[in-house]
Amino acid sequence: MLAGLILAAGQARRFGQDKRAALLPNGQPMLAHVLSQYRAACPALWVVTPPDDVLGTALCAAVGALQVVNPEATQGLGSSLACGIRAIQASPKASRFKGVIIGLADMPAVDTVLIERLTQAMLTDGARRPVVPVVFSAMGQPPQMGHPRLLPAHDFPKLATLSGDKGAQAVVDWSQALQIEADPTAVLQDIDTPDDLERLRHR
Repeated sequence: MLAGLILAAGQARRFGQDKRAALLPNGQPMLAHVLSQYRAACPALWVVTPPDDVLGTALCAAVGALQVVNPEATQGLGSSLACGIRAIQASPKASRFKGVIIGLADMPAVDTVLIERLTQAMLTDGARRPVVPVVFSAMGQPPQMGHPRLLPAHDFPKLATLSGDKGAQAVVDWSQALQIEADPTAVLQDIDTPDDLERLRHR
């Protein structure tokens, strides 16, 4: 099985407020919706949040996810990713996880069906290499890689050493990943601004 890990400690400067609390067309706060999609597909789900995060704490409790507070959340994505991986490694069930699926809190179009599809692809492949959803564009052009990303357990020690804003690309060769074609709306669209959310509502 795979562990689930949601990175939800970003500062959302471009949105102007805590975008995780922004309401989606289904009436749910964005973070609540994202957690529900991953929780339905992941037997264990960790969520990295900043300190003193009332919303994150409440939503983790509501869905039965494990909150991981990153005291250095302002340092960037790499810091939060490492913090989450270390929490998974420290779990009593750590040896049972063949890998991890890493999701972002601001990509609400990723649903349980896609998460399960990507998870099954990694397990069928033997959890030997990364798995990434891709979108093919013009003929001859390289595909665009999206999210969520899946990484095998043998990468955990390297991921746990990340710091600052350097994400997994600092220690993972994505050119070796198993590529799974996916809907661009789901795997490429994040919510950075109120306009992004408005476009999602109109879709």
